[in-house]
Amino acid sequence: MSEVFANGAEYDYFIMKFCDRCQKYGDVFEGEKPCPIEDRINTAMMNDRVFPHEQVFRGDNGEWTCTEFENTEAE
Repeated sequence: MSEVFANGAEYDYFIMKFCDRCQKYGDVFEGEKPCPIEDRINTAMMNDRVFPHEQVFRGDNGEWTCTEFENTEAE
């Protein structure tokens, strides 16, 4: 099994790099449905067995990635 985020800073960086710029992001504070992957990441704070290892993992370059990321920004 792959690892989970080492600390809050690593988590925050991932959220900023992927979730905040993803078409699948849903702001629960605005009444939107959350992305199921982000939802599992947040649930994993209490139970790391539910971390979405299939979609979120540290690549060979040492950087976290999300296989479901759909960029909202023009490339």
